Amino acid sequence: MGVPLASCAFAVFTLVFSAREACAIDAPALRYSGNPDYPPYHWCHDHRSFTGASVEQLQRILPARVKLLPQLYPWKRVLQRAENGQIDIILPLRINADRARYLRFSQTPAFENPIAVFVRKDKHILYDGWHSLKSYRGGISLGDIFGDGFDEYLAAYLTVETASDMASNFRKLELGRIDYFVTGRYVGMAYLKKRQLADIITDLPNPVSVSKIHIGFGKFVPDDVINDIDKALRKMADSGASTALLKKWVNIYAESKGSDCF
Repeated sequence: MGVPLASCAFAVFTLVFSAREACAIDAPALRYSGNPDYPPYHWCHDHRSFTGASVEQLQRILPARVKLLPQLYPWKRVLQRAENGQIDIILPLRINADRARYLRFSQTPAFENPIAVFVRKDKHILYDGWHSLKSYRGGISLGDIFGDGFDEYLAAYLTVETASDMASNFRKLELGRIDYFVTGRYVGMAYLKKRQLADIITDLPNPVSVSKIHIGFGKFVPDDVINDIDKALRKMADSGASTALLKKWVNIYAESKGSDCF
């Protein structure tokens, strides 16, 4: 009579699974992945797995009968492999028409992803709506989309410069080359804390838009697993636990090592 392995251990708040650890006889083993550089939501850990708020959340809501295998790749390749049926679960991401062709999504959002305006603290910019930005020069990152109609308003009425990434934009803001920078609130907060810029740059209270990110599921994930995850997500959202996780992991990321795995 076969004896299952004694345990399927994982590090605290970091899911590190191997094929040997996915050992329960009847438990489905699902391959999971995500953007390897998306703190505080998730980022790569030790070049082998993921850590962050999304990972702790998944640890809490995953049915006990399910085991996970990490798949670490550059973000574009993650989406390609998911489209080809080679990844089963993608850590929270935005829904769009292209991704909806090959992924199903949790009905309940995993997290809110408010889009904020970041400014130098000494500039005293008063923001009470999109129109408040008309007289200033702003910055955005290449490829960013903000939703809720702000993209169209920005293109028609605002003066903005596009830089390659968030680091370049925060550097321009620090040097006074732009007056504000638009990006995700929690992603921006994590970046500023880690680089000790939070005393110089801050986010304005009112977001320009509030998008939501959802867990993505590939074609081979059983319906009952998705339904169980959705129920657990709903409980976390109703209790405020998901928002608390984000705030907690902003601070953890600030004390962590770099997240550049590629």
